[in-house]
Amino acid sequence: MKLENKNIFEEDKELQNVQIQIDTLSNSICDNPSKWENYYERGVLYGQLVETEKAIEDFTRVIELNPQNAEAHYNRGMAHTHLHEVLASIDDYTVTIELNNSHIDAYNNRAAAYLDLRQGQLALEDINSAMEIDSYRPTLHALKSLALTFIGKDLEAKESSVKAIKLGFDSQTLEYLIRKAQQEREIK
Repeated sequence: MKLENKNIFEEDKELQNVQIQIDTLSNSICDNPSKWENYYERGVLYGQLVETEKAIEDFTRVIELNPQNAEAHYNRGMAHTHLHEVLASIDDYTVTIELNNSHIDAYNNRAAAYLDLRQGQLALEDINSAMEIDSYRPTLHALKSLALTFIGKDLEAKESSVKAIKLGFDSQTLEYLIRKAQQEREIK
């Protein structure tokens, strides 16, 4: 029981530390509202606290001050993803990729967003671009399997799922997702 209390105490202390950092950054923003770095850091902290709307506000401010900041677009896309705002997340991931065409996580997340929209071919294009950068990510192979399933290429999907599992993706999770994708494809 003491161990559990210690963990709760440590988590509470970590949350307090994050809040102190946010307060410090907020004061710095008041002193110098044109310094985008403070908004960026605070946005990341808001994201850690799952205060997603505040994170979006801060990343939007970073983008206003520094439109070429790919990570601000990416992080705002992540916040939109958290809120299930698929189209907004796709927009931000697209800008991220335009600013940094080797941003593998933006390709990965945009592919997942396309899959949410049942756009298997668009997802597959992003997955293939990401695999040109790093072909050893299990998530990419899992996404490829799902994209191929959505477009009716079940044999190729199976090959990708085998590769994803070999690279460490959970087999039960992937099997469930593929079954779900097959069912949704049949309904369509």
